[in-house]
Amino acid sequence: MEIATCCTCPNRTRRWAIDIEEAEKYGWEMAVRSMRISKGETDLIPEAPALLPPPKPRTGDGKSIMELIGSFGSMLKYDKEKCLYPQCTLCMDECPTYGNDVTVEPPVFGEPCLGCEFCVRICPTGALDMTEWIEQMFEASKLHLPGMVPNLDKAEQEGRFRRYIPMDDVDFETPGFRTHTGHPQWIIGVGPQRDKDK
Repeated sequence: MEIATCCTCPNRTRRWAIDIEEAEKYGWEMAVRSMRISKGETDLIPEAPALLPPPKPRTGDGKSIMELIGSFGSMLKYDKEKCLYPQCTLCMDECPTYGNDVTVEPPVFGEPCLGCEFCVRICPTGALDMTEWIEQMFEASKLHLPGMVPNLDKAEQEGRFRRYIPMDDVDFETPGFRTHTGHPQWIIGVGPQRDKDK
């Protein structure tokens, strides 16, 4: 089975049939195990693995990752000229918290907000811009690499993690959000829109 990916990896398609097969087997095993545990076989509950303590980095302006995630709505930029309202109401209708309202002046975005990025991704014209927020998230996430990579190395040695790309080939300076800039980035019911940036 061949599955297309929307990443910027050297090979845009990979044979992931083995992963799907393993995932289905694992899902079945977990379902059976859960039923057995619910019937009293608590010895089937595995011991939690020991992990290296994660770092608690902060961004350049002192925000933690969680504070940055929480600031998504307030960091959105809105371009009224690009907005198709009233013909389009996707950002309001599809927000999981109903936190967006372009019917008022000034428009309201992310009150409340989960930081899911959905409104920006489905906007057909790019009227909502999260560039400032996602650039800060990208820089902050790189601060987590020193704590994350050793855990992945350990998991790989134990056979619990399989790399598709060697770490030396991972291009941390060209994340997907800088490559896929077309709009909409997602179409509800269709999935990621690739090659719309041209």
